[in-house]
Amino acid sequence: MQKLLLFIFTLFFLNFNSCALPKVNENILSYKIYGTTGHELQNQMNTVGPKNRTHQFNASTQWFVTWNYGYQSTKNSCHLTSLEVNLHIFYLLPIWMNYKNSHAGLQKRWGLCFKQLRNHEAGHGENGKKAAIVIEKALLKVSPQSSCDQLKTKIDTIANQIINDYLSKDLEYDKFTQHGRV
Repeated sequence: MQKLLLFIFTLFFLNFNSCALPKVNENILSYKIYGTTGHELQNQMNTVGPKNRTHQFNASTQWFVTWNYGYQSTKNSCHLTSLEVNLHIFYLLPIWMNYKNSHAGLQKRWGLCFKQLRNHEAGHGENGKKAAIVIEKALLKVSPQSSCDQLKTKIDTIANQIINDYLSKDLEYDKFTQHGRV
């Protein structure tokens, strides 16, 4: 009977490990810019675009990974019973409000610059997606721990380390691409 229960538990656990996928929620936000020349557009982005403590950017991407899980305590251990990993991505891009009132040459140049900017920000989003996938795979491999507090600590430590690794990859990406310079 014990062997049968162990077999059923193993099948459930293996099945649980193989079926989860991170949920991704992407949001595109915008800020308004106005101008009739490339210089005016850049000045607008410099004035009203996203900022951090030290830099001004034409666009930005922020991603956040969250994880929720269930666990069960047995006589000598605590194991993961469910896992949900969610990724929230927020893109902030400029929207040129008087686009239709400008000349075709500037519209074409803007289109090329905006495409490059959008593609650069999508690269940051991809880093977030990769982080969520790696987190999920790593957490599904967490072995039972001697207590539920140890299990929680192990799960959070692993996930936070992966997030830090991918935030570093975002910084490397910006350095390599010069922040998607357009």
